[in-house]
Amino acid sequence: MKYRPTNRGRQLDFVKVLRRVQVILTRFIDDSEQSPLFGIGIREQRIQLATLQGRLVARVIDANDEIAGFFNVAQPALPHLRRSKGSIVAITTAATRRFPVRDGLSAAGKGAVEQLCWGLAAEEGRFGIRVNCVGPGMTTAGMAQDLTASGDLAEVDFAAATANIPLKRFGDAADIAEAVCFLASTRAGYISGQHLAVDGGYGV
Repeated sequence: MKYRPTNRGRQLDFVKVLRRVQVILTRFIDDSEQSPLFGIGIREQRIQLATLQGRLVARVIDANDEIAGFFNVAQPALPHLRRSKGSIVAITTAATRRFPVRDGLSAAGKGAVEQLCWGLAAEEGRFGIRVNCVGPGMTTAGMAQDLTASGDLAEVDFAAATANIPLKRFGDAADIAEAVCFLASTRAGYISGQHLAVDGGYGV
């Protein structure tokens, strides 16, 4: 899979997850060749939907390669996955289950990716293909670092975010990678069309 980042911070976060996935998949080496992994993110303004300008929404849609990127990874893999009865795991967001205020521009594209996942799970299940999503919540790297550096998130915002997480901490790359590897492995052989939130209980 080729990964073309749209944001340096998100690239670093996703690379950490991929490295951790590679380590964990040594436990399931037969599965690692049968499960495409997709994850991408864009750094966008955190803004109330009511105040969005139409031209900004249009620019985000034009620049957002999440939807086309996922499709262009998943569809060409289908013939191989049909033969191997493999699976697809997409890294999306916990925001499609519990919406964080001012996160609409980021969550919308990932919601569309999830809809494509549900479609593929429904249509390709007859060939033995499983399709699932992992929805990360707040993590200690990637977007959180960018938002802090830009001033979009202050210490008080982090305190508020932590207060909304039952486990009272942010996740890290290993937390996301463990979930991805489980869904990609044969241990999840009867799981398809699901969204596994890795968010410390934020969606409760």
